[in-house]
Amino acid sequence: TRAESRADVAQASIAAAEAQLQAAAAETQVAKAHRDEASVMVGYCELKAPFAGVVTHRGIDPGDLVRAGQPSSDASPHFVVEQVDKLRVETIVPERDAPLVDIGDEVSISFAANGSASLLASISRAAGRLDARSRTMMVECEVENKGGELLPGMYGEATIKLFENPSALTLPASAIRFDATGNSFIYTVSDDKVTKVPVTIGYDDGPLVAIEGDVAAGAKVIDAHIKRFSDGDVVRVLP
Repeated sequence: TRAESRADVAQASIAAAEAQLQAAAAETQVAKAHRDEASVMVGYCELKAPFAGVVTHRGIDPGDLVRAGQPSSDASPHFVVEQVDKLRVETIVPERDAPLVDIGDEVSISFAANGSASLLASISRAAGRLDARSRTMMVECEVENKGGELLPGMYGEATIKLFENPSALTLPASAIRFDATGNSFIYTVSDDKVTKVPVTIGYDDGPLVAIEGDVAAGAKVIDAHIKRFSDGDVVRVLP
């Protein structure tokens, strides 16, 4: 009987030891969780940019009080880091040209600030819609800037090659006339005589207009003039 009693006590001691072991293991897990939490909080003391770049704005100075949980609407960024080895160039395309834009179209970009030669790039992204107020479409291209010659925020001029038509005939927009019904025509001069030639207007980039009609390349055309001519009118072409 005494041996059985001692065995029961021993079993109880074993159960108590196992319970203490489980409690210690649980306390160890809690301690590890506290350690991980502390490690994360310590990590917040160091700000790391997600990419290599240049700090272009610093909103705090040593000794400034940084409040935790400050509303983002009232807080300014502590630092602004910009990646400058590759710059994104944004430009707008007018409504008449927007349907002609394709990804990969060649873009020539020049910056007056640094006076450098034009840079060649290609369209990498396009908005795909027009801005309701300006009736223009935003397009983007990327320019390599590993030497740092260009600075973020620079203004430049971009020329997008939408299409090519080497055989197109073009005239100054001021040389195009319109009759009472809205049909377009031009005045050509041959042997000092004026001929009214109907033409069809093609692509118009503002200063120049592409035309199609019974007119040959190199023909003499009367530019802006307030007079209305008739077929056969004699004019004198000044040298």
